[in-house]
Amino acid sequence: ICTETQMPEANKQADELRTAIAELEAQRSLLGDAVVQPAVAALRQQLAELHAPASKLAADEERKIVTILFADVSGFTALSEKLDPEDVRNLINACFERLVPIVKKFEGTVDKFMGDEIMALFGAPVAHENDPERALRAALDMMDAIAAFNGEHATELDIHVGVNSGPVVAGHIGAQDRQDYSVMGDAVNLAARLGGASRNGEIYVGPNTYRQTAAL
Repeated sequence: ICTETQMPEANKQADELRTAIAELEAQRSLLGDAVVQPAVAALRQQLAELHAPASKLAADEERKIVTILFADVSGFTALSEKLDPEDVRNLINACFERLVPIVKKFEGTVDKFMGDEIMALFGAPVAHENDPERALRAALDMMDAIAAFNGEHATELDIHVGVNSGPVVAGHIGAQDRQDYSVMGDAVNLAARLGGASRNGEIYVGPNTYRQTAAL
């Protein structure tokens, strides 16, 4: 999550404003209150506005238990050697058009697309009692969707998935002029590693997700 310590440019501006205020205050006896007071007030207003976005971000942050799903579609690299790049892009988009509704079907949220990989959240921003189950059912449906997609498009795509549940910090991430809702934490990192370690056709599940869904 963006904080003041992660925004060196904002820190620099804040330091410059504080220095200017201190210099004006030091000259108050020479310049007089009529000159210094309005100038200092204006600088203090700028300083307050500079910190306002960071305060808003901090207020937006929350700790949640979330299930994170990483679904990586493979096979597009081989296609790119045979097809025009635009055709490959159209196939990727068509494939995602099949997968995204599955996430929505189980009331998850697509966090982001990373090349041919989807990161989805179950439990943020809206939580359910059975988010781990929803994520696993979504992963299984994605496997079926890829098989159906291959049959319709004469492709040989595959998919492998990593799923993990755990505590995260959820909120808006990014620069002051562009922020997206996302999550951060070790639970996210483990989900990504599980997705990377899984092979085509496999769903790797973290220990927390397993404990909550083993009885299904």
